Amino acid sequence: MSRGFVLRFSANYWTKRRGCAVTASSARQRLQPDALILLSPFTGLQSRLWQWVPRLGRLIPRVRPFRLFKPDFSDPRFRKGMEGFLPDVDWDDPEVQAALRDFSVPLAMVNEVRKAGNAAKQAAAHAAMPALILQGKDDPIVRPAETRQLLSRYAGPHCYSELDGAHDLPDPEGAAWPQVTSTIRRFLQGQLGVVPAHMEMDNDD
Repeated sequence: MSRGFVLRFSANYWTKRRGCAVTASSARQRLQPDALILLSPFTGLQSRLWQWVPRLGRLIPRVRPFRLFKPDFSDPRFRKGMEGFLPDVDWDDPEVQAALRDFSVPLAMVNEVRKAGNAAKQAAAHAAMPALILQGKDDPIVRPAETRQLLSRYAGPHCYSELDGAHDLPDPEGAAWPQVTSTIRRFLQGQLGVVPAHMEMDNDD
């Protein structure tokens, strides 16, 4: 039987379901994938402000995220992470740095992200399919402690591994990529008895 695989880095999972893509909530509500693979799954920020987002949205229509997070423009990991969004940008340029700090997004959009994170936490308590959760040890956005918290909610069988990396686990050029692919191959082979063809060709075991 022909089987399909879908890779969804934006939602941070790999799912095998004859070519169907699912979200964390739809995994419980509509579709039942055979397995989930979560890469540094974002479920929210450990901050009181995060919980106040719905109320703050009535007072503050837009927010400047890079003033809150205060990026270190000299950090190679930050630069590499931003390359996917803003390639060929000179991060040493003071005007570029100022423009990023002034970049704003509607707080309503931030609230949608918050609601999606809460939905993922709720869905985890009802998920029955096997899951592989991979977490970067040095991830400044999704911290290991937060992922372990999600893990404690997960109802189904699961494997958890912390890898030497930051928030760049899905990056094929990242240092952790060989660990990511080899761990995923072992999980798929063990749980489903099959590995995507492109991963077999990339096998370095």
